[in-house]
Amino acid sequence: MVRYIRSCQREEGKLKDPEVLYAIQIRFAHLFSGTYNRKERYIPQKTREAVIKRDNGLCVKCGSTGDEIDHISGSSCEMENLQLLCNKCHIIKTKKNLVEMTPNHERFEEFNNFKNAIRKRVEASPPKRICDDDLTWKETWRNIFNDRQKFIKTQILFEPEREMFVLFVVSMVHLGMNNREIADQLNTLNIPTLSNKGEWTSKKLRGFLRNQGIKKLINENEVFWKAV
Repeated sequence: MVRYIRSCQREEGKLKDPEVLYAIQIRFAHLFSGTYNRKERYIPQKTREAVIKRDNGLCVKCGSTGDEIDHISGSSCEMENLQLLCNKCHIIKTKKNLVEMTPNHERFEEFNNFKNAIRKRVEASPPKRICDDDLTWKETWRNIFNDRQKFIKTQILFEPEREMFVLFVVSMVHLGMNNREIADQLNTLNIPTLSNKGEWTSKKLRGFLRNQGIKKLINENEVFWKAV
């Protein structure tokens, strides 16, 4: 979000655009509440196509051309919990779920501190964190990712420590890759399985991550990944 706001500041008048303000408001609410799980809410392409076909490509609320696949309630991606909406109806529905944070709310001080911290990062020159630089982050992240790939290819077989390997896999998780895609990437890099038998599969990867306590590792790095 920090990079997005910084990039908007470079275009005159963009931060006055209602759609831009709405996007920032929603992202801010998700970050502060910590309730939006992008991985859980990921809708496979086949499911998306099935929803569009079922709803005839039209918004189920107003009948105009559909633009967004919406979760009716919660994060379930079952067909009965998905509907096709136009941008306008999707915005209206989302705004209804937003609750204004008032001074008498128990988390108001925490909210203000969070808001001020984000503002300082947006206004900082130079950026406070490398991941806040909207002009260089894509290249920087690519370099970090490539360095991790090189490390895995040259050292993972000889290092008793597996933390870097786990972090490498976690980085792919946060890029939105599923277990099958990550397994394919490991095989492409010719990284052997821990047993050195056969190739990586979704099942082998899932077992490895479970044994390594991957959820704990992700939680410990949550602040970094939210910043990214």
